[in-house]
Amino acid sequence: MAFIRWKKTTHGTWKAYLVHSYRDELGRPRHKTLAYLGNKPTLKEEHLSTLKALHGHLKVNWEKIRPAANPPLTDISAMSDEDFLRQLRTLRRERGITVKEMRDRLRQGTAQLYGTHAHFCQFERTLEVGDLTATVGSRSANELVPYLREILE
Repeated sequence: MAFIRWKKTTHGTWKAYLVHSYRDELGRPRHKTLAYLGNKPTLKEEHLSTLKALHGHLKVNWEKIRPAANPPLTDISAMSDEDFLRQLRTLRRERGITVKEMRDRLRQGTAQLYGTHAHFCQFERTLEVGDLTATVGSRSANELVPYLREILE
């Protein structure tokens, strides 16, 4: 039987794998990873036909394999700025955005924020404990709210 397995990385993002489950000669359960699907598990017809060709010897019901539905995203438009800032890390992870991607978007966008990966991590941790006076680069958390909302919407 094949299925899509989601694994959480140490950075809090989710990655998908196409996995085949079977039993070995001794009857023990085993799993074989057939394909890495990334953070957006899509099985296009070309990809599926390639997997069928590579793993045709396995008993797999290829027609039943469908990506799992992603849970609905938190509506940030209804959140106050304080709640938004306190939950920034959770919201970023929910959308599959890494710290590096978030930092890069803030650098390239209209915010023109400069700071290292470590600065942004510390910024998120400080906000999470409720200290809304946190800064990253030369910008305060309140100054960054519109830019952060734009990235996460």
